[in-house]
Amino acid sequence: MIKKDYAEANRHWLAEKAKEEGVKALPHGIYYKHLKDDQP
Repeated sequence: MIKKDYAEANRHWLAEKAKEEGVKALPHGIYYKHLKDDQP
C-alpha cells in the first residue's frame, strides 16, 4: 500500500468511527468514546 492510499484508508476509518453512537469530537480532530461510568 502506498502512502497516499494508506492515508486515505485512515481518513475513511476515522470518518466511520466518528459516526458511531457515543463518539465525541474534540478540537484538533481527536475523537473519544466514553465506555463506562464508574459512578453509581
